[in-house]
Amino acid sequence: MRIVLILLTIIVALGADCLDGYVICTANIVPGVVIQVMDADTGDAVIDATVTLTEGDYTETLEGYEGSYTGAWERYGTYTLTVTAYGYETLTITDLVVTADMCHVITVYRDIELTPIQ
Repeated sequence: MRIVLILLTIIVALGADCLDGYVICTANIVPGVVIQVMDADTGDAVIDATVTLTEGDYTETLEGYEGSYTGAWERYGTYTLTVTAYGYETLTITDLVVTADMCHVITVYRDIELTPIQ
């Protein structure tokens, strides 16, 4: 532990130049998408929606809480997003692109408004 602290002190003292060519990544797991689903008329969260991502043979139903749905953890790609909920028109978005840098995916945030069925 003492050696690690000494090495970190040396790196900080020398600055980032001593790390040229190296990338230090965090151990965090990053979502590819965060989708907020709302009622188009009221703006209220739709908490019982089913949000699905597909890409080729890959299909994932996103985890949701309070109208916010998260998924594609550390998975980049070009997806079709489908949002369904009882009493609402189904919404489909094609070509939802999630990219990545050298360490993690770059999270795509989308607000989705579902139209109530009249």
